[in-house]
Amino acid sequence: MKKFYFLFLGLFLCSVVHTQIINIPDANFKTRLLQASSSNQIATNLLGNYFKIDANNDGEIQIVEALNVDFLYVDGNGSSNLITSLEGILSFTNLRQLSCGDNKLTSIDLKGLKYLSVINCEKNQLSLLDLGGLSYLSSLKCSYNQISTLDLSGFSYLQTLKCSHNQISNLDLKGLINFRELDCQFNSMTSLDITGLQNLNFLLCANNQLSKLNLDGLTNLIELHCNSNQLSILNLDGLTNLSRLDCYDNQLQSLNMDGLTKLSFLECESNQLKSLNMNGLVNLKYLVCAQNKITVLNLKGLTNLIELGCNNNELTSLNVSGLSNLKSIFCYENQLSSLDLSDLVSLENLVCRNNLLTILDVSASPHLSILECENNQLNNLFIKNSINESATENLDFSNNPNLRHICCDEMEITDVQYLIKKYGYTNCIVNSSCSLNNQNFKFENYINLYPNPARNTLNIGVEEQTEVTSIAIYTILGQLVLVNPNLQKVTTVDISGLKTGNYFIKVNSDKGSANAKFIKE
Repeated sequence: MKKFYFLFLGLFLCSVVHTQIINIPDANFKTRLLQASSSNQIATNLLGNYFKIDANNDGEIQIVEALNVDFLYVDGNGSSNLITSLEGILSFTNLRQLSCGDNKLTSIDLKGLKYLSVINCEKNQLSLLDLGGLSYLSSLKCSYNQISTLDLSGFSYLQTLKCSHNQISNLDLKGLINFRELDCQFNSMTSLDITGLQNLNFLLCANNQLSKLNLDGLTNLIELHCNSNQLSILNLDGLTNLSRLDCYDNQLQSLNMDGLTKLSFLECESNQLKSLNMNGLVNLKYLVCAQNKITVLNLKGLTNLIELGCNNNELTSLNVSGLSNLKSIFCYENQLSSLDLSDLVSLENLVCRNNLLTILDVSASPHLSILECENNQLNNLFIKNSINESATENLDFSNNPNLRHICCDEMEITDVQYLIKKYGYTNCIVNSSCSLNNQNFKFENYINLYPNPARNTLNIGVEEQTEVTSIAIYTILGQLVLVNPNLQKVTTVDISGLKTGNYFIKVNSDKGSANAKFIKE
């Protein structure tokens, strides 16, 4: 009788022990749980320390072992052994944080894990996410799935929701009084109600189909990404804490940023803007307003500006004076006829192609490494003290057939001459003398130089309304070889002492200065 009793007791105890083992049918999930140790970051215990879940080393996970888990990280991370099921997770009833992203999960059942506050299930194949009973949930990241609906009712503790790259058409955010961050980009939403979310700091709703966006009362908003929608109006009144605004690729015709003194990043390209009021944006560092219909751009007071992208507009002028921190200007595809860069000591990149520029002087920008000024109407190009020898590969002044003079550093002359030959320019002189560079009027409109070529005497014919004050003659390398001051009544210049070759004559007059090329026989 005693033998029978002890046999029965042994079988009973074995049965009890067996029932304490959690059924985990997914081999990859079970393997990750068994791999947990103090030397990796798969799991932490209730004290917050990384630890080994399988405490008794039996190759199984018992309920008592699961109860000691506070944080669990079983992301796929590009592994070929991806998890398809989390069955068994409900036994981890003390779990507070779960990260199971980058796997092949099609569904997740988390009911009963009442202490769960942080979930990351991004980059799976989820079409439905049932979060019933998770009343303490504070952070949910479920981006890059196939979710079409998301029930957030009752989640008053929720602060962060990242559900981008899904198929969500509607999102009910009512009652989320602690909400601080929403990323619902790349979905199918035509409307988004965010009223009452006064604690919201970050709103990312780009790449949807929104035609309206009511931001009233969101005074704590720091970043707004609403680009690539169908917005025609964007009211920013009261958003005094806003530091970044991405509203490009919409249908905006106006943008009022009065009072946004903390704004440092503004990207509003590809809209229908005709003007841009940036008064008071003293902290603005990055401005991209390209591909609009802007005719005037007032940058006064934007002394912290680092990057300016205003290309593909209708600008006829661009005043960048005083912007000494500016490093990059992209102003191509406009109608600019002049560009004063004399204050831009920090400039590194200038792309001003496809404009109407006749003179370009970047000598005040010693850090310039990229200059693209092709397809203009340049007569003179001054790059001395700016583009260095190693950066001439980033220099493009092609399709400027009227280019006559380039002033550069002596060490750059060979490289620049190579480009001139490559572009097919036959009348362009390169030297390191920049006194010939700035012209105030077209030489041929007011002064007639003859004969050319000349042997001993060069005649200077002047229009009646023009008074010549002095002339100077330079070699093609920019060396000054002859100066004649006080020439108000002189009409000839003796050049008999010059060697045979090509020269430049610079004429100073009451209209300014201009120069022309002549040949000494």
